Amino acid sequence: MKTILEICQEVADIAGVTRPTNLFSQPDCKWLELIRNELVSLRDYGEWRDTVRQGYFTIKTGCKRYLIDDFAPDFNLLSNSTIFIKDKQERIIKAIIPENREKYFKIKSGYFILKNKLPDGAKVIFQYRSTCVAWDYDSFEEKTVLDKNTDVPIFDEYLVKLGVLWRYELYKGIDFNEDYSEYKRELIKRFAIN
Repeated sequence: MKTILEICQEVADIAGVTRPTNLFSQPDCKWLELIRNELVSLRDYGEWRDTVRQGYFTIKTGCKRYLIDDFAPDFNLLSNSTIFIKDKQERIIKAIIPENREKYFKIKSGYFILKNKLPDGAKVIFQYRSTCVAWDYDSFEEKTVLDKNTDVPIFDEYLVKLGVLWRYELYKGIDFNEDYSEYKRELIKRFAIN
């Protein structure tokens, strides 16, 4: 369980450069950009178990548009899983497979927009990929934005370290092909395990 600062310090040791001491101040803020880019890249790579959440909203009379921030503020992408519609007694009344979603709703400009009428009071239950990339070292609160040196990535620390290393080498104009190849191998392996 290494923090973002500790990971960047390890990469600096490997690269043979001065260790950063504070990612949020000069001259170390370039390290923050590198690790932030790596975490966002990992988040967007695929459906990691640690980023999948469940959300729901309740159908209101006459309402077709539901602001996603109201019920899933960390929403990134809809998961590739079945969406369930439950009645007021919590019984499943419809299961919408991914291939049929466009018949029932669309997501546009931060809204779920219904295309077909659903019963008032029904719950639309879905899984989504979160925008969270780290958690707070002290409170374990999930975070979508890095704001402390002690933030801990939600992804495998070795994979994050490899990602920051090849990004650092690219930034410095150093040959990064070998480290990038190792990173890609580890990424494929760890994503398959996840």
